[in-house]
Amino acid sequence: MPITIKKPKLKPLEERFCKSTIVCAVIAVGFVAMLFMFMNRIIETGNKFLTTAVFSVFILYFLSCVICAVMGAEAYRKEDSMSALGKCIIYIVNIIICLMNLRFALMLILAAFGQEDTVTRLIGSQGQEAFVKAQYVPWFSLLVGAMADLMICVFSSLKLIKNK
Repeated sequence: MPITIKKPKLKPLEERFCKSTIVCAVIAVGFVAMLFMFMNRIIETGNKFLTTAVFSVFILYFLSCVICAVMGAEAYRKEDSMSALGKCIIYIVNIIICLMNLRFALMLILAAFGQEDTVTRLIGSQGQEAFVKAQYVPWFSLLVGAMADLMICVFSSLKLIKNK
């Protein structure tokens, strides 16, 4: 008679963390899709509704990364989950990337609502066009971070499926 090896059950905090990573990835995909669809129109027309929508989803993405980082750290601390620690580190990097992009996001929302003097103070002596061109690296980092979120989502989904 063969010996059956029992799979260890997924611990409760790690399961909640895996579910939160899936939610964060959905928000990340939505955010990146909104950026690609609306950014040209926002820059050209300064549409308040589109700018507010993109800014709101950016803030939502930032907050979901913070929540995932905290939940990952908690799962590691209380349940000694090394995979949660690795994912938590990636979410901390995503938080830093979001903070790098916060100045650009604030510039967009303030420009859309006519706060030109505040925008000028925010971007400094360089012009708005030079400031936008200087944002390629932070926006590319944001895109890479969103792809990392998507990969984490796939791994978390597989972990949830295997342990059900």
